[in-house]
Amino acid sequence: MFKIVCMNCKYEQSIKNCKENVNTRFQLSMYSIGCHYTKGSRFLANMNMPPPVSNARANQVKRKILKATREVAEKSMKTAAEELKSASTSSEVIVSCDGTWQRRGFCCKNGTATCLSVSKDLPAKVIDTETLSNHCDSCKKMSSKLTAKDFEKWKKHHLDCSKNHNAAAGLMEPEGLKRIFSRSESQYSLQYTGYLGDGDSKSFSIVSKLNPPIYSGKEIYKLECCGHVQIRMGKRLMDKVSENKNKTFTENGKTYRGIGGVGRLTKTAIKRIQGHYGRAIRKNIGNLDKMKSSIWAIWKHRGGNHKDCGQWCTLENRDKNILLKFVLNLLLKTLVMIIY
Repeated sequence: MFKIVCMNCKYEQSIKNCKENVNTRFQLSMYSIGCHYTKGSRFLANMNMPPPVSNARANQVKRKILKATREVAEKSMKTAAEELKSASTSSEVIVSCDGTWQRRGFCCKNGTATCLSVSKDLPAKVIDTETLSNHCDSCKKMSSKLTAKDFEKWKKHHLDCSKNHNAAAGLMEPEGLKRIFSRSESQYSLQYTGYLGDGDSKSFSIVSKLNPPIYSGKEIYKLECCGHVQIRMGKRLMDKVSENKNKTFTENGKTYRGIGGVGRLTKTAIKRIQGHYGRAIRKNIGNLDKMKSSIWAIWKHRGGNHKDCGQWCTLENRDKNILLKFVLNLLLKTLVMIIY
């Protein structure tokens, strides 16, 4: 029986024959927000609630939660893959690939590579994941206790080793995606020939240039994420501001220090240019010439030439955000580099 008592009015509510184990639900809740057993115990103590189950019992519950979540995840991913297969006219499909780590930085011991479905008619769903770790607590503990010879004997019977990656953390994403792509045919009868990535060419290069290739006679081609291209555009503009912050410029008899500030590249101006840049790409997918002219129109717009502007250029704001000529000249090289 589980009893809830109000400390103010002393009202009591009892829950009998609860279908869900409260301790299991609490442990699952802690895992979902990235907290372990110790943090859960601290939370209950601060809430003046009974302590959780023992550490040994918590480990048993952890294994049950792992088994249940794995079964649900595999079923969900299989359903998502079947939906993608039925929505596609062939077994060759486009997938979105990315990696993440347990903590920031490339010194983390655990990482995950994820593959999502990409379709015009369906929402993006996870179809496969690969978790990698270059660390095992048991191996580390036993290696310090045993001799090298005895450790090798022990290692042969250590079947539940969590270490499945022997390289650095930075290579977890490429290795995980390589494993995901390699099993796509046997797992779902699909070929991931379209690779939608975040601009990091390392993972794509490793997957697409394997010898022998993953898919015999099929080439894996790269697609760029418009959002990430838009972000890189903004970063280059910010870098341009930093590069020129200590330089002086003269225009119309007035001296300016740097290219940031009023009449120049402010953070607001960069965000607006980013938005127009992303719009120019999305509105002209499949038409490279028109895409280039739409991007050039942004530069012309900032110089007061609105001949090629689109609907985003309103009459009341046309000449409000014009940049000085020396700023436009510096941006010209950056824009040309991005377009070509």
